Amino acid sequence: MKGEEGVDYTVTKGKIGDSRVANMNKIKQDMRAEINALKLREPAVGKYYEDYLFKRNDMDEALELNCDIEEVVKYYPGSPKGPNPEDDPEHYSEWFIRNQPDDLIYGKGNIPDYKDIGAKWKFVWSKKVLDEDAMQV
Repeated sequence: MKGEEGVDYTVTKGKIGDSRVANMNKIKQDMRAEINALKLREPAVGKYYEDYLFKRNDMDEALELNCDIEEVVKYYPGSPKGPNPEDDPEHYSEWFIRNQPDDLIYGKGNIPDYKDIGAKWKFVWSKKVLDEDAMQV
C-alpha cells in the first residue's frame, strides 16, 4: 500500500513493482551513457562495445525461436528391462537418436551425424540375394 514503499515492493506510476527485480530499462540507459562516455575517450573501444551489447546477433534469434515444446520434447517410455535409461542403455541410445529433433539441432536439410552426443554410426549397404533360401543381407 502507499506509504509502505521500500518494505517489500515499490510503487511506480500506479503499478506495484518488486524492488528485487532489476529495471532493465534503467540498466540499458546507464550502459548507453557509459558507452557514449567511452566513445569520447576511445572511439574504437566504444564502438566495439556498442555493437557487442546492443546490435542483434544469432543468439537473439535463437532465443526467439518459436516452437511448441510438446512437439520437441519427448519422454523416454522405458524398455522391457525397466523404465530408466540405465536399465537398458542400448535401447535408450536407439530411442534417443530416433527422437532427436534433427531440424532444430542441425538445421533443415542437413544430415545429422550425432557425433556431438557421442554416437558412432556408419552406413550399411543392403544387398538383395536372388537365392530364396538365403536371407537378405
